[in-house]
Amino acid sequence: MNLGGTLLLIDPSDAMSSSAYVLPGRMGDLMRSIRSVLTSGHTPVQLWEDTSDAVGDVRDRIAQYLDQALFDAVVAGEVRALGNVGEFPRLFDLLSQFISRITSYRWMAISTVHPQRLAIHCSPAMVDRVGNEVRAAFDLPEEEPNLLIADDDAYADATGPTPIVRTIELGDRLIGRIALAVREPEHPGDALLVDVIARELAGSIRIASLIEQTQSREERREKLLS
Repeated sequence: MNLGGTLLLIDPSDAMSSSAYVLPGRMGDLMRSIRSVLTSGHTPVQLWEDTSDAVGDVRDRIAQYLDQALFDAVVAGEVRALGNVGEFPRLFDLLSQFISRITSYRWMAISTVHPQRLAIHCSPAMVDRVGNEVRAAFDLPEEEPNLLIADDDAYADATGPTPIVRTIELGDRLIGRIALAVREPEHPGDALLVDVIARELAGSIRIASLIEQTQSREERREKLLS
């Protein structure tokens, strides 16, 4: 790791290595290193290089990392909060609204295992053809979606990059899969976004399913008692 102000003495016999590293303020070390290079039989092409800019580079990388970590934390918190909304249709609707605010896409879909569900969010202009794309992305048989939300939060682009597909898992249990068909040009952060959502969505979907099961049992009980 380079330290701010470090001086590199470049040895022309090996452009990939340095003759010495000298820390700022170490004048004695600097003079000894220069003397060593000059008496080594080589004529240095470049006697030293000030790498103080390395500090700025490190700070930029740290800032970028912190920005990404903060973004991930915000997304994770929003997705986890969906576990409090109740039934799955409401969860999916709010999720589509949230994702559409932070990236643009042609369609978004979730397929769950228990119970088996297929939910799609797309543009009204895509309703007639989006089903085939979703089934191809999930490798599903011919079946109609259980939940279809069509509004202008999604875009009606005819084509786009290959959908980003991730599994939704809770421990070793498969909950389902999520797919996001982003637009051209594909942003490098879209895949990371789907990673975070898929990681945090399992608990929310599981809670929604348990709420639905409880409501279903209560409805059956009421019918039996009526």
